[in-house]
Amino acid sequence: MGAPPNVRALAEDKHHAKAVAAQAGIPVIPGVAYGRSIDIPARPPMGGPYFVKYRFGSASEDVTMDCATDSWDAAADKARQFLAQGKDAMIETLIPGIDVTVPVLGGDVPIVLTPVAEISSLDHGIATFEQKRFLTANRRRDKHAKRSARHDHAHHLSALHHRRAGRLRGLRESVARHAPR
Repeated sequence: MGAPPNVRALAEDKHHAKAVAAQAGIPVIPGVAYGRSIDIPARPPMGGPYFVKYRFGSASEDVTMDCATDSWDAAADKARQFLAQGKDAMIETLIPGIDVTVPVLGGDVPIVLTPVAEISSLDHGIATFEQKRFLTANRRRDKHAKRSARHDHAHHLSALHHRRAGRLRGLRESVARHAPR
């Protein structure tokens, strides 16, 4: 059970995954990826506020409160810290909200399951590495969408995904064409 290796590899590269999703017509958050050989510009390529994270990986690895900032200079400094650690970085436009996971069981006819919202009380609703592992407070998992207005939003996202189910086939085909082999 689980995704094939090429799909997992694509999912681990957030920048490439966003490019494939955009090509399939799925809206993505504006952002730029930086590697050790790419200079971070003095002027921002998109509007703020900003969120900085690793390009590769998952589960909010090394995400802390200072990953969210209104300042391009602070975002660039955080990205340079990641680069100094040998990690490629991404700087994205920060969109406050909740962390919603929408499980999809693949196959000839994908099944989109009920979303699960991870709710953080931190500024902008960001989820830190420690919160995703429930090592600190300020975060809860809520599988019952009717309990809060935020979960109404999660159900809206689920409905949006259901409406776009026809696009999942195109996304799967796009992933197959672009994923590392």
